[in-house]
This record gives sequence, C-alpha cells and structure tokens, in this order.
Amino acid sequence: MDCYSSHKILPDLNLIVTYHQGRQSINNLIKSTKLFMEDENYDANMDLLIDLRDSIAITFRFELLDLVDFVKKNVKLPKRVKICVFYSSPNQEFILKAYKPMAKLLNMDVEKFKDFESGINWLGFDAKQKSTIEETLRSLRILEV
Repeated sequence: MDCYSSHKILPDLNLIVTYHQGRQSINNLIKSTKLFMEDENYDANMDLLIDLRDSIAITFRFELLDLVDFVKKNVKLPKRVKICVFYSSPNQEFILKAYKPMAKLLNMDVEKFKDFESGINWLGFDAKQKSTIEETLRSLRILEV
C-alpha cells in the first residue's frame, strides 16, 4: 500500500483523530488536513491526535515549510491547541523535533509519544475517554499491520 489516511472528529471530546498508514509525505498530510477541515464537525479549537505508528515518513526537513505555509494560510487558531503525535521510527521523531518549534509560532503545542497512554494523559483524557479514542483509532484502520 502506498498511503492511506483517515480521520474522525469526536466533538464531545473536542478532538480530531487521524490515522496514517503506508508511505506518508508532507503533501499527504496536507491533503489529510484539508479533508478533516471540510468535515461538518470540524472546529479550529479542537485538539488533534495524529497516529503515524503504521506509516513510513518519506519527507525532508525543508518540506516542513510547506506544511507551515499551508497552516498559516488556511488555519486560524483562536486558541492554542494541543497536537499529540504517536510515532514509531527515528525518522518520524527527527521530523517531529524539527516541526515542534515551528508549530509553537502557529499557536500549536506539539508533543510526540511512542506509547498511547502517555499521549492520552498529556491530552488530559480519562479512562472512559481513552477507551473511546482507542476504539476510534481501531475503526480508522483498513489493514492490520
């Protein structure tokens, strides 16, 4: 599989959940962002959970500027939002480290996590909400990896 991305918006939790599988580029992430921004339940005040654990990042550091440019032009964040990113590879970690200071300038707090529990705790969810988010992520997968 080349790449697959999906999302679900959980208005009751003020959270956008995105799942990515396969070979992901910055352009794919921008396309995915456009899709959830067109969702009728989208609200710019929502926090974002990005699950990259089943994907391979195929991008260069300089391409992050395309993502920053897209966000500057298309996303108006009325408040600081939290972006929780689950990652699984050193390449993903490197890209996230590079993006984190740029994101602060865009009114975003980005944190990276290898384990689900830490990320959910950072977002401030309780056990029941954690269960809902886990089920949502399972429902977004198209293949078991």
